Amino acid sequence: MNIFEAIKALCEYAVKQGLIEKADLVYCINQVCQTLGIEAYEDRELSGEYALEEILDAILSYAVENGLCEDSVVF
Repeated sequence: MNIFEAIKALCEYAVKQGLIEKADLVYCINQVCQTLGIEAYEDRELSGEYALEEILDAILSYAVENGLCEDSVVF
């Protein structure tokens, strides 16, 4: 899973769990991209549903690779 799929999956997970409204999906994606320092988002089709652990692991891996945090689930 690449970072763009992980971001979309995380935001869609938030919609499904009732954490955000469907109308706020783009805003959520933009906020996650801003937090990760991603300037250009590439919309991707998801091939299925991902477990939350898998999504967060992909985002953490991206953050570690780009020096945004240390390699620890605490960060």
